[in-house]
Amino acid sequence: MPLCSKSHMLDNCDEFVKNHDERLAFIQSKGLSFGCLNKGHISKDCHKRLTCKTCGKLHPTSLHFNTKDDKEPKGPEGTGVMETRVGTETNPDQAISNCSSVCHSVGERSSVTNSLIVSVWLHHKDSPQREVMVYALLDDASDTTFIKAKTLCDLGLKGTEVKLNLFTLLGKEEITVEKLTGLVVKQVDKRVEIELPKTYSRARIPFRRNQIPRPEVASEWPHLVKIADKIHPYQTDVDVGILIGCNCPRAIKPREVILGKGDDPYAVRT
Repeated sequence: MPLCSKSHMLDNCDEFVKNHDERLAFIQSKGLSFGCLNKGHISKDCHKRLTCKTCGKLHPTSLHFNTKDDKEPKGPEGTGVMETRVGTETNPDQAISNCSSVCHSVGERSSVTNSLIVSVWLHHKDSPQREVMVYALLDDASDTTFIKAKTLCDLGLKGTEVKLNLFTLLGKEEITVEKLTGLVVKQVDKRVEIELPKTYSRARIPFRRNQIPRPEVASEWPHLVKIADKIHPYQTDVDVGILIGCNCPRAIKPREVILGKGDDPYAVRT
C-alpha cells in the first residue's frame, strides 16, 4: 500500500489524506488508477473498478462525497469534466474544467503525453511592472480560466472572495476561492498580449511535468523538427500557474496544426 506501507488497500487506509484535492494529487503522483487505486494502467482502461461503500457506484469509497450530493448535476455523460458554480452571485457562473491532455505520441522514439502548455509572462493591467513567468495550460475542455493561488501571491494580488460549488463526476465540494479580473498574459517574447477574462484561484492546477512540451522531443520527429526552435526551453523552476479555458478564444484557438501520420504526435500553434 503506497501511503503507510501496511498490508491493506489505500481505500481503507486511515492515513489517506482527507482533503479531496490532496487525495487526487497523491493518486496522480503515484501513477495510480482512479478506478481501483492500483498501478499499471489509467482509469479509462481499468477493468477492476472498486465499488463505493457509500453510494454503490464504481469508484473508490475514499473518492466519494456526501450521498446527498449524488443528485446534483454531473458533467456531460462519458467525460471526466469538472463543473463549477459560484453560489454567491445573483447569476451564478457555470464552468467546466477537464485539464485534458491534447497531444499523445506513441512510437519507437518515445512514449509521452504532452498538453498544450506554453511559457508566458503574467501581470495585472494595473501593475505591468510586476510580472512573473509561468507555464499556461491551454485547455479547450474548460470554459473557465483558473490561476494558482501561489501565482496570485507572487504577483502581490488579492481577489474578491467567493464560494465555489465544485461539481465533479465523483460528487460536490464547496470551496472558497478568489475571483480576479484584469490579468494580462504575454507571449515569452512579449510580442502578443492578451487580457484574460475573470479568473478564479485554485490551490493547485493538475499537471505532470512530463506533459510540458520540450524542443528536444519535437526534434526527434521529422515533421516537427521545423518547430523545435519555436518551443521555449524547459524551465525546471517554473510551474503551471494558470489554466486558460475556451472563454478566452484569442489565447487558445488553433491557428495552425501539424498532424504527422497515424499515432505520431501533433503540434498546434495558438
